[in-house]
Amino acid sequence: MKVLGMARTSSGNPHMDRYFHRNELNAALAEADVVALCLPITSDTEGIIDAAALAAMKPTAYLINGEER
Repeated sequence: MKVLGMARTSSGNPHMDRYFHRNELNAALAEADVVALCLPITSDTEGIIDAAALAAMKPTAYLINGEER
C-alpha cells in the first residue's frame, strides 16, 4: 500500500510515502483509492472537498469523512 498525506507541516513520518501541499490537493485526490478526512473543521478546512475535488477523484475512490467539531 502506498500512503499519501497532506499536512500544514510535513514531519517526515516514516509511514508516509509522499506528502502533498494544500495547493496539490486535486493531484493527491487523483492518485488516491481511499481518501480519509481526519481534520478539525476550521475556517481553513471547511469545504475542503468541493465539486472540483470530487471531480478530481477516481470514480472508484472512497471518501471517508471523519469530521471533528
